[in-house]
Order: sequence, then C-alpha cells, then structure tokens
Amino acid sequence: MRSFWFFVLGLCLCLLAVTAHANSPTSFGSLDDLSGGPQVSWKAAQAKKGTVLVFLSSKCPCSASHEKALRKLTKEFKDFQFLGIHSNQDEKVAVASAYFRKAALPFPVVQDTGAKLADAFRAFKTPHAFLIDPSGEQLFSGGIDDSKDHDRASHHYLKEALEAVRDGGKPNPQRVRALGCVIQRK
Repeated sequence: MRSFWFFVLGLCLCLLAVTAHANSPTSFGSLDDLSGGPQVSWKAAQAKKGTVLVFLSSKCPCSASHEKALRKLTKEFKDFQFLGIHSNQDEKVAVASAYFRKAALPFPVVQDTGAKLADAFRAFKTPHAFLIDPSGEQLFSGGIDDSKDHDRASHHYLKEALEAVRDGGKPNPQRVRALGCVIQRK
C-alpha cells in the first residue's frame, strides 16, 4: 500500500511539473522599468535565440551576488534577451527603483506588482532564472549557479543552459534548485 501512495505522489509531482511548464507566459504588457528606462513589454518571439527572465531582489544578498554573473552573461550571449523581474511585495517600489538604478544592470528590471509573473512562472527565490525560447517553450528553470554566493559557485547552470541553446541543443539539466531569498508575495 505504501508503494502505491509513493507512486501517486510521484505522478502528481510529474503532472505539476508538466502543468507549470505548459502554463508559463510567452509575453506580458507594459511594466515599469525600475532601472530608469521606459516601460517594458516582452514577447518570447522577439528574441533571436531566447530570453532569460531572472527574478531579482533589491535587498537579497544572494540576488546581489549574482549581478556580476548576469553582467558577464549578457556580454557573452548577445543573441539572447535578458530581463529582470522584481516581484517582492515587501520591498517598496521607490527603494527597489533606487537600488536597480544604482546597480546599472545592462538590461531592464521591471516591477511585478502583485507578484503575478512570479506566480505564473512559479518563481520562488531570488535569483530564479528562466530561459524561454522564441516559440515560448521554457528550456531552463532554476538557479544561476550552485551557490548563494556567485564567487563560491562551482557549477554555472544558466551559462551551461545558454551555451547548449546557442549551440543548437537543449539544456541538461532543464531544472535545478534556485538558491536565495524567498520572493515575498504579501
């Protein structure tokens, strides 16, 4: 009987993973750019190779430690669009805007009011990265690397995913654990 319930639990988890993947948005309308630019819209089809959506925080040390890595990745993978998403509802927009203006990331960081995008993508922590191809398929989800502190990372998951797609393949693994601060919904 016990093995039956493990089977049922495993089946439910598989269905949840497939459902989460199938329901990821492929676009969103105009959102405020916290880094000082004009409002930003996104459509998966606009990116040449794909889009990296990365959920970021203005107060999470783990998120901040990965900004250097994101800068390097945007320079190395110019055929990919990068977009930051700020979803934390416990961080004031004015404070987040000041933080991201000062951080001067080489891509916009949009305000996700009500954490609607975080919910749609099932993003749980900052940083949590998603690689979406131009058809809207989610190719990768998880941490940028295997450490809360980028300088101590030994495995660079997002870079490997980008390399695989750039070279015509699929990321392996497609899902890894995201490390960092929990995205606050309320």
